[in-house]
Parts: sequence; C-alpha cells; structure tokens
Amino acid sequence: MARVMKGRIIEYLQILDPITRHRRPFGMTFDKVTLLRRSMQVTMMIIMVDGQLIPIYLESPLCKTELSGEELANNVIRVMESFGLSRSTLQQQLVGYAVDGAYIHLKINKHLCEKIGMREQWLSTSWDCAHLLELAINDVKKQRKFLWLTGFIKLCSM
Repeated sequence: MARVMKGRIIEYLQILDPITRHRRPFGMTFDKVTLLRRSMQVTMMIIMVDGQLIPIYLESPLCKTELSGEELANNVIRVMESFGLSRSTLQQQLVGYAVDGAYIHLKINKHLCEKIGMREQWLSTSWDCAHLLELAINDVKKQRKFLWLTGFIKLCSM
C-alpha cells in the first residue's frame, strides 16, 4: 500500500499542467515531534487540486532530539529525494513551506535554500498558523482576566 501511494505521489509530481506546460508547484510543512522518546520530523506536501489545498503525508524520519537547521534541512531533502525529486526539480516546483518558530530561529530557510541551490528570496517561508494560535492561547492563559477561558479550555479537553 505504501509503495502504491508513494508511486502515485511521484507520478503526480511529474505530470505537466495542461495550461502552463510545467510541472505543478507544491508547498510543504514539516515539524519535529517526540513520541515515546523518539524524535521524528513529520514531512507533508501541500498541493492544489480543483482549487483546494490538499495535504499529503510523505514520511516521518527519525532524527536526533536536538538538531541544527542544517540537519533539519538535510532530513527534508532526504525525504524529497526518496520521492524522486532532485534538487533541480525542487528549484522548479517547491514554492514555500510552513514551519514553527523553532525552525525559523534555526534559520531553516537559509539551510534549505543552500541545499537546493536556490536564492532565499525565491522560497516563501511562513510561520505555521496552528503554532501561532497555540502561542496566542498560551499568552491569554497567563492573564487573570481570562481565567474563565482557561477553565473552558480545560473543560473541553476532558
């Protein structure tokens, strides 16, 4: 099943758009998670189908608990290469990605662009909105006037 899915993703990325006559662009999102003392980098591709953004899970390679921006970029490149995407293909099709603040502070954009051979200005980096929302909620929880909200969040998570 996994081989079939991987094959279909590889096939999709090779198809030329009938209008532009170029391979379709895609975005990415990746984040490091730790489960049972094992750190993995969840890597997802985001494509557009009929005007809808569709996330596609690619892979979650194991990684060290403390990584540099360069090591995180290497993980992403390894995953993409396992899907048949060369550096030149990434230069042509990868348009941007969303990550959390840790990746931004580790200068993932600089390292990823160096690995791909792309100018930093050509690759759009955005702070993942789910992580921004989490930061905002944590800031609100610290304020006394929002104790009712903290109680409501605890009640909902039971």
